[in-house]
Amino acid sequence: MPITSKRVVQLRAFTSGIGGKGAFFVPVFMEKYTRDSAIFLLQNKYTELEKSRYPRRSDYSDAEVVAIKAFLGPWPRALEEAGIKPAREDDRTQKNREKRIRAKRRRREKQ
Repeated sequence: MPITSKRVVQLRAFTSGIGGKGAFFVPVFMEKYTRDSAIFLLQNKYTELEKSRYPRRSDYSDAEVVAIKAFLGPWPRALEEAGIKPAREDDRTQKNREKRIRAKRRRREKQ
């Protein structure tokens, strides 16, 4: 039977029986994801969870997690990109910078 609609990513070996003498290989398929499909996966899961919590990486298969993170970045940023989680404050880096400057000035005063 020819494989046309999905591509084979790898072959996984399985053993038959308890002794493990006969091994056979099963193709593992992976869909081709896009940025839009990654966003759809996140939004769909969020509605399935009835908006009670944010989707977690453990809610998805390994291939789906890789696709989501590849197109949308780290998990919190991906949730923001999908419109699930509110965007973080942009002045966060500025606050951290000011905090480091104050700490440095205090250290210099002690010397």
